[in-house]
Amino acid sequence: MKWYTLFPALTLFALPMFPFFDIYSSTLDLALLFGVLTASWDVLAGFTNYFNLGQAFMFGLGAYTSALLSVDWGATIPETMAASTLVSAIMGLLIGIPSLRIKGPYFSIFTLSLPPAIRAIDIHIPQPAWG
Repeated sequence: MKWYTLFPALTLFALPMFPFFDIYSSTLDLALLFGVLTASWDVLAGFTNYFNLGQAFMFGLGAYTSALLSVDWGATIPETMAASTLVSAIMGLLIGIPSLRIKGPYFSIFTLSLPPAIRAIDIHIPQPAWG
C-alpha cells in the first residue's frame, strides 16, 4: 500500500491535535456532511437514473427531528442521531417504496412536491410537531 492512500485519513485523524482546529471544525463538518449527501445523490442518480429531489426533504426531516429532541426534550447527541435516523428511514420507506413505481419525469415531479405538501399539512394542523 502506498503512503499517499493513507494520507487523507491520517490528516483527518491528526487535525484535532492542532490549536486552530476549533476554527475550522464546523467547516470541515459541513464539507463531510455534503460529501455524504453528494455520494448518496451519485448512487441514486448514477446507478438507477432516477432524478430524486426528495433527498433534501429527508435530510431536513432528520435535522428537524434532531433539533426538536435536543431543544425541547433535552436528548443527548447519540439519542438524537438514532431518532433522526429512524424517523428519516421510516419516512423514506413510506414515501420511497411507492414512489419508485412512478417512471420518468413524473418521479422527479412527485419528489419535488413532497416538501410543499408536508408544509401545507403542517400549516393547517395546529401544532402537529411542537415546533
